[in-house]
Amino acid sequence: MRELTPGERTSRAATRSPTKQRRCGRPASHVPRGCPSFSLKPNRTLPPAEVVERIPTDAHGTDPAGNLVGVLLFVDDGYLSEVEVFNYEGSDFAGLPDPSALKLSEWSEATDAGVRHLLNP
Repeated sequence: MRELTPGERTSRAATRSPTKQRRCGRPASHVPRGCPSFSLKPNRTLPPAEVVERIPTDAHGTDPAGNLVGVLLFVDDGYLSEVEVFNYEGSDFAGLPDPSALKLSEWSEATDAGVRHLLNP
């Protein structure tokens, strides 16, 4: 596994005590079954991460039933703001993946057509 960038380390520190705010456009208490993405209200008493891209990192792995999933982390103003979990195969989700079932995605450089390939499937 690759070493985390300073921005990724700071983002992780800034979210040690986040509050789930909304999921799938609804209050966390009214989330439809099978909707694994969610928004966060980060702890802004911690310093923001120096992050250039809104999606500084992504991961892939499996959900509890073994379905292939991807995870995108979204950053706003240097704080982790949303986590999007998606299924590669279009089937139902079996819940949020355990972090140990994920690995940070490593991508190739983009081709002239803008296509990148996953280097660590």
